[in-house]
Amino acid sequence: MLHWFFAALALGAVQPTPVASLRVDAEQASFLATVEGDLAEGYKIQIKCLAKCSHPINYSETIGDSPMGMFADENGLLYSKWAGGSAYRVRVWRITDNGVRKVGEFASWHREPDFTSDKFSRPTIRVYEGGFDFALTLRPVLWTYIRGRFVRQKRNGS
Repeated sequence: MLHWFFAALALGAVQPTPVASLRVDAEQASFLATVEGDLAEGYKIQIKCLAKCSHPINYSETIGDSPMGMFADENGLLYSKWAGGSAYRVRVWRITDNGVRKVGEFASWHREPDFTSDKFSRPTIRVYEGGFDFALTLRPVLWTYIRGRFVRQKRNGS
């Protein structure tokens, strides 16, 4: 009986293994972004401040899609790509010494999104809309990060 108690105690102390993790540096502070969970129970992204934090920062969000990867850029943006049904989803957070804020969530139908920059070196995400007839009529849509938020670009790219 005592063996069951120790086994249960040990199982309860086990932390979930991240399916993805990435260290992100802000102005002074350093953060750890992790995705934990599984397909059956769901996934959660957590962004925690590790060092040089002015105050405790621990952002968490449950996401109903399957993770595909994440990366950060020099602008303090954390990008994550997810799969859900016939769409890819991109979620973007801005990470600063003062906190974490979601700045974008986009869907790309039947085709993976593209991550690039515009002629002014601003971060840009190209997603694809339409394609309800098996990707024959996909339209590219550009989202550009301008003054702290992603802005949908007009068809001529301006």
